[in-house]
Amino acid sequence: MDNLRLLYALTALNSYFYNPRRTEDFTHPLWAEIMAHLCRASPSLLPTPQFRLYVSPRDFDLPTDANFSFSTQSDSEAKGVITDFCVLIPNLTHAEGGTPNVLDVENVRQHIKDLNEGDIPFPKFLVKNMFVGALVELKCPLSRHFPNVKAYARRKGIVLHAAKIQVTAQAQCLFSSSKYASQKYVMLIAAVGEWWTMKVAKREDFDVFVLGAYDNLVSNANEVERDDDDEIRILDENDWDNDFHDPKTVHSISEETLALVKADALEDIRREAKKARQEEEMKRLKPATPAVDNDPKEELKEFLTTASSQFCTEETINELYRLQSKCSGKYPFYHREVGTIPTGKVTKNSLTTWCNPMRIGSTASNTHFDFIQKELKAAVFNHRY
Repeated sequence: MDNLRLLYALTALNSYFYNPRRTEDFTHPLWAEIMAHLCRASPSLLPTPQFRLYVSPRDFDLPTDANFSFSTQSDSEAKGVITDFCVLIPNLTHAEGGTPNVLDVENVRQHIKDLNEGDIPFPKFLVKNMFVGALVELKCPLSRHFPNVKAYARRKGIVLHAAKIQVTAQAQCLFSSSKYASQKYVMLIAAVGEWWTMKVAKREDFDVFVLGAYDNLVSNANEVERDDDDEIRILDENDWDNDFHDPKTVHSISEETLALVKADALEDIRREAKKARQEEEMKRLKPATPAVDNDPKEELKEFLTTASSQFCTEETINELYRLQSKCSGKYPFYHREVGTIPTGKVTKNSLTTWCNPMRIGSTASNTHFDFIQKELKAAVFNHRY
């Protein structure tokens, strides 16, 4: 990974002047560079933004012969999603004559050299089959104005969860399409600004070729997408775990409701700031009393007062979780230890569930990117996925 390119992209993403609203589009240069890096192993790995995945009853009537020709036609019955990014892996064969089998990349390169033509000879080849190596769902970067680290960590968990729902719907769409009927798994990436997580989704985990099951998941994903104005939902801490982890309870909200939610959130921030000023004034006027040694609540309170919430490192968030667990005897509901690497090698079997969130540029992040790159390269070599 070119760290210099990542530095430029991350700095642009976090620019106060050029990205004051912290919008999702500023994450695209960052992930365009990442996707290009992941696909450098082979010219047949195509990093693709805004790719449309869809399912239609007509899919099952399409010819399987790559040489069959039919006219372009509209399809009002198709239902689908548009990915933020994905990796396409087309396998080529001869359009006329020659072996009907999939050609290795080096075979294609040699054929182009033998043809000795000035233009790219794409009419000489057809796509024998194609796989989708990875699906990526991006969300807006987190706000710079959280009252403390706890609010930052909680919001990160909420928005990452929404991204997971959407990219899972995209996998459902992929596995429900007859075009990708032979594909066995796909790598899923959910990202919020510079934070991201991944898993390997296997075909057997989905109700494939069932339009009804696909409709249910996609409708929930679309509802989350409509709420993605950096304010998906602000919930009471005790309700979030039950409500937000169930995709069926994610509903779109009106502009009026959204305005009220934002107003309430702003009022909460003001109230917390006023309370903090009052407490500080009381400390100044009241003689200091010795703090109880190793009091977890006092330790957490001191941490929330001093830790920055504008740019939280992995160490800061993990320290928050550690202190909260000392207070309650258990980790908070939104806890996922960040920046950690699984014991042993990263494998498909170790990623059957979402891995812990990582910050781009960290050791854990680089390790998982290396895994993705190797998996994509293996898919090209084996002509299957």
